[in-house]
Amino acid sequence: MWAGAGVSAVAGRWKRYGMQTDTVTRFLHALSPASREDVEQLPREQQEKMAEEWERYLRDDTDLLSLSELDPAVAENRAAEHVIRDYF
Repeated sequence: MWAGAGVSAVAGRWKRYGMQTDTVTRFLHALSPASREDVEQLPREQQEKMAEEWERYLRDDTDLLSLSELDPAVAENRAAEHVIRDYF
C-alpha cells in the first residue's frame, strides 16, 4: 500500500457517511475535548496550518499507517494530539 492511502481511506470514510470533509473540522473532531477547546481558541489560519500538518503526519508516519487500517479513529487522534504538542 502506498503512503497516502491512510489519508485517502479516512477521507473516503468521512464522505461515505456524509460527515464533514473540511480538514479543520476533521482535525478538531480527532482531538480530545480538552485539546479541541484549546485549538478552537486559535485563529482559523493557525487551525488550518495545524490541520494540514495533521494530514501530513497521518500520511507520512508509517506506524500510524498500519494503525489507520485497524482503527482509523485512534490513528487520527494520535496524529492530532502529536501535532498540537508542537504548539502548546
